[in-house]
Amino acid sequence: MARFSISGLFGHFNYELHIRENGITILTGPNGYGKTTIIRCIYAIGNSDLDFFFEPIYDTI
Repeated sequence: MARFSISGLFGHFNYELHIRENGITILTGPNGYGKTTIIRCIYAIGNSDLDFFFEPIYDTI
């Protein structure tokens, strides 16, 4: 995965992450802005956990 995009997270936030292939990608932000949720989304994609995506917390991924 080279890029991750999510729109309407919690009805407010839109993010686009460019994930580095050879290096470290750092996800930072204030509390309550969806950092943990973004990591859970990426984890669910990597593990084919389709149940995660039935939670109505975003518009599009």
